[in-house]
Order: sequence, then C-alpha cells, then structure tokens
Amino acid sequence: MSDSNRASVLLVRSGLTDWDCQGRMQGCADLPLCEKGRAAAATDCAKLGAIHLALVLSGPDEACRSTAALVAAATGKGKVKSVEDLRELGLGLWEGQREEELEVRYASAYKAWRHDPAKIVPPEGESMTEAQDRLIEQVIKGIGRRRGPEGVGIVLRPFAMALVRARIFGLPIDQVWDKLESSPCTEWVSVDMAELKLGRMAAVAASTQQRQASAQR
Repeated sequence: MSDSNRASVLLVRSGLTDWDCQGRMQGCADLPLCEKGRAAAATDCAKLGAIHLALVLSGPDEACRSTAALVAAATGKGKVKSVEDLRELGLGLWEGQREEELEVRYASAYKAWRHDPAKIVPPEGESMTEAQDRLIEQVIKGIGRRRGPEGVGIVLRPFAMALVRARIFGLPIDQVWDKLESSPCTEWVSVDMAELKLGRMAAVAASTQQRQASAQR
C-alpha cells in the first residue's frame, strides 16, 4: 500500500470443528477440523487466488493451524506461524456446552454475558476485554514482521475473529455479537496502525482501571 502507516490484513475464520457443527461452545479446547469444516475451508481458500502475503499467522489450535495451511497452499505462501496469544476466547466451564444448556445451568450469568460481555467473565474463563487486548497486540506484532507492501494473513477462531474485527472497525465490545454472527469466512481489511495502537493503549488503560476498581471493592 502507498501509505506506510496502513497495512492489508487478510482475516480468515478457521474451518468448523465437530463442536461447531453441534452448536457447542469450544473456547480454547483444541479440536481438529471436521470433514465438513475442512471441505468448506478448502473451497473458501481456493477462491483467494494469487494474492501476496508476507506470512500467515494462526491461533495455536489444530483447526486454525490446518486452515492456515490451506491458506498458505492456496496463496503460494509457505511460511505459517502458530501464535499462542492468537488463541480463542477462554470460556472456562462453559466450554463444550450448548447455548440452551448454558441458559439453564448459568441462566443469569449467561444472559448478562450476552447483554454486557465486557463486564461478565465465564466461570474460570477469560474476559472479552483482556482477550481482545492480547489478540490486538499479536496482530500489531504480526503486521510488524512484514517487509514491504505485502499483506499478512491471520487465521482465528470465531470469537477471536469477532473481537479483532470489532477493534479494527472501532466498535465497542458489546457489539461483538454482531461481528460474531456477521463475520465472513475471509475478509481483507485495511488497518491504520497508528489508530490500532492508540486504540489498544486506551483499552489496556481502561481494563487496568476496571481491575483496580474491582480489587478495591
């Protein structure tokens, strides 16, 4: 790109796993692509064509790594790097459960999480704010690894992709559900690095203030 402060990022949602197809919350559980997920991911990646990527980054789980390999094969970019901090949102005790099960077993907490996700943390899970901060930090680092105008491919699980998209588009966390439901399988985004860094700094400051306030209660 002509503007050195901007970068092209190819966001790719990982293919489906068995839990995805069953409507189960996966979180950080490490599952492979199911047959349906692998076939769909291969079809989506084949549509990418001859694009230029400096590298392909992925979450550490098998579904992300397998999808990243398909992206690399389709684009002719062999360099793939798995990054631990690009992992999915940790859902703790909710992992493996269906939404209707959560509505019964954790009725008030799950309802509040859906309504105000920035303030509710799944039991033994991770806050969306902290997850978004670590994800954006790795996106910034990943973009920094490129040399020249080539883009960077980043393969993420659904919640992780929604959180990254929300920050890139300047949306609050309470709109993450819209991004989760509307996330395309692949999407090119033009990232303003200065705005992304400033946004992360502001979010980290706010997160720190929230933790301090909670500790004083």
